[in-house]
Amino acid sequence: MLTRFRRTTRSVKVIGAVTAALFAAANTFANAAEHPAQLAQDALACAEMGATIAAIAGGEAKGFKRLVGGSKFSDISKFPQWRGFKGSHAAGLFQDEPSTWRAIIKANPDIKTFGRKSQIKGNVYWVRKIYADATNGRSYGADLKAKRLDRRGMAALKQQWPGGFNAGF
Repeated sequence: MLTRFRRTTRSVKVIGAVTAALFAAANTFANAAEHPAQLAQDALACAEMGATIAAIAGGEAKGFKRLVGGSKFSDISKFPQWRGFKGSHAAGLFQDEPSTWRAIIKANPDIKTFGRKSQIKGNVYWVRKIYADATNGRSYGADLKAKRLDRRGMAALKQQWPGGFNAGF
């Protein structure tokens, strides 16, 4: 009997990687939560952010080891240092610039590499920060759950990740 295999599309691979990392983050939250209510809130936040992060990533790069312009890097122990492409030094699935990544790791000292989980965790933080900064402290997760996303916050996210918005985010 012949078995047919469908080629996995890039978006399915990205969503799979994001989902795996979010579940890993949920496990971390579960181990760290002191109260059941906090655990439930943290797990919900992970699930809600999954779609956002997947949409952003889908429009930005073709992989966790991609540089702007399409070339690849191999060392994920730290943010790649390279010449850049057309004035940009963006790297990774979310095409973070060096200054953005420095701000992310400064706020998240437990992020030690530029690997898959680190990129996802860092950019979940960055989505929340950008949205909160643009909306006078509103929570992206709470607004998403209530289906009341603030235009100012969405405009700020679009400015950060135009590729994700162009891809339908």
